[in-house]
Amino acid sequence: MVVDAFTPDQRKIRADRSKGRWPAPDDTSNRAHRWLGAAVSKAFEGRRGYRKDGN
Repeated sequence: MVVDAFTPDQRKIRADRSKGRWPAPDDTSNRAHRWLGAAVSKAFEGRRGYRKDGN
């Protein structure tokens, strides 16, 4: 059994980062890179919503 450790949103962000569509982290001083709310809000502007029900 394979267990995926990432949520669907985390997978989307990782894919966007690899394609250059996600901004660089605001804080890289620790192992966990951090983004401020403004950077994340700007990245999500214009994105269409994810609908899980398939409609």
